[in-house]
Amino acid sequence: MTVRLLRNEKEIARTVTDQYGFYLFNDLYPSYYILQPELPSEVKPTQYRDDYSGIVSVLDENGFSVPVSVYSNAANYNADMGAVPVTPGVYPNGYGQGATQNWVK
Repeated sequence: MTVRLLRNEKEIARTVTDQYGFYLFNDLYPSYYILQPELPSEVKPTQYRDDYSGIVSVLDENGFSVPVSVYSNAANYNADMGAVPVTPGVYPNGYGQGATQNWVK
């Protein structure tokens, strides 16, 4: 799926996830960003939570993220955009198929 990266309400980058939802943006300035995935119609965003470290969905019910911080010369691995099927057991076409991307760069 496509993920848009917004800063000050303007799109500054976009990327495509692999079939498991992994994504990466390179060469970002330190700032706060908003993520907006283009979710397939078969899924909806999970509820935003910040009470469980490491398994936090940053998406609100409208499909936009809360502000996500990016620091100088660092990676933020906590911007999980959780989604669940609208209908249990019905997944987007192509889910879990194809080659994974190499995110170790």
